[in-house]
Amino acid sequence: MLPERSKSTSPVAPGYSNKITHDMNPSSSNHSRIERRRKVRVYEPFPAKVEGTDADGNSFEIETVVDDLSAGGARLRMPRTVAEGEKLSLSLTVPSASEGELKGLRVAAYGVVRRANPSPDGLLSLAVEFIRFRIL
Repeated sequence: MLPERSKSTSPVAPGYSNKITHDMNPSSSNHSRIERRRKVRVYEPFPAKVEGTDADGNSFEIETVVDDLSAGGARLRMPRTVAEGEKLSLSLTVPSASEGELKGLRVAAYGVVRRANPSPDGLLSLAVEFIRFRIL
């Protein structure tokens, strides 16, 4: 007899946030957001440095905010206009659960902008698909 599979999502390393959406049951009381992604996603804003070329062809390096992150990509907000298909480099630290300190997993990533939409705060919301990343 095989053991029953856990209903939880992939494990999160000790000390790291696990604010993730994992409710895939549309009949549950929290059916306003059904998660269909295949990779665990962290929904917690944290700072990141982004380098790339904007829509005017100008190179930039900017500190910004990542709103959510997975092994496959990230969603972030920026005050610069970046075209879909543009390649970006990201440097970020996934925060730990320790209050008052930004310690955690450092990651360098390279990806492609898949979506670029205005966000309510006047910034541009970018969906970036990772081509490659590494833990530093």
